[in-house]
Amino acid sequence: MNAVAAPVLAGHAFLRGMPPDDVALLAGTAVAISVPAGHRLFDEGAPAQNCWLLTDGPAVLALCERYPELGYQLATRMLAAAVRRLQATRLRLLDLYGAPGGRGDAG
Repeated sequence: MNAVAAPVLAGHAFLRGMPPDDVALLAGTAVAISVPAGHRLFDEGAPAQNCWLLTDGPAVLALCERYPELGYQLATRMLAAAVRRLQATRLRLLDLYGAPGGRGDAG
């Protein structure tokens, strides 16, 4: 496997500005891989087993660099999807455990 050095991770746009100790922790588990174009990294509904930080991708990343408006639109949509998923997860947790300080708490 190809280990990833902390300075390489620290230079990634997603991690830029993260405290060096945190980046070093991530670097301890990070592995660089190469996949062919069109390779599916994960399937919808499958358990999450990895966290992917893309460093190269000829189509999307190059387009986003060349057309920042496109990058903004993609980022906005990805963030909106993440927010919806987090809100759905929150509701499931509230259904399971109840709201803190709610009527279900014995006090």
